[in-house]
Amino acid sequence: MKSILIIEDDALVRKTLTSQLAKRGFEVATAETGEDGVRSFAESSPDLVLLDVRLPDIDGLEVLRRIREKNRRAIILVMTAFDDMKTTVEAVKLGAFEYLVKPLNAAELELVIDKAFQARALEEKFSFLVEEKRREYTIDNIIGRSPGMRTVFKMIGSVARS
Repeated sequence: MKSILIIEDDALVRKTLTSQLAKRGFEVATAETGEDGVRSFAESSPDLVLLDVRLPDIDGLEVLRRIREKNRRAIILVMTAFDDMKTTVEAVKLGAFEYLVKPLNAAELELVIDKAFQARALEEKFSFLVEEKRREYTIDNIIGRSPGMRTVFKMIGSVARS
């Protein structure tokens, strides 16, 4: 079961999102402040974070920075009631997957979450394939015992240090 952390100071929004996401089968945790959200992220490493920009203690973008420091690959969806281009650009620069404007449309939110998980799955598959290809072309995979191949191995060894 995938887990989602909601960092949102508005109790009604937290409750609505929790209910909506739990119905879709997600394990949902919530935090009311930025500090609680960072702490909760560190403790549970959720699969996705829904993060409000305006929080009572610290700015949502600072929370985003701190989460990204802990996990560069964290999927973070930033949400706000204020459609501000400067904040949008900054959030994306800091690594937000998407920037959503409140009030959130339930269908749109579900699509964005699905898209985020699909993108993560593709990244993981790509990383796996790259690693497999890299291993395929290591010196240990070269086969040959002829004098010509021994000369090639010696040459590889001599230039490998340079």
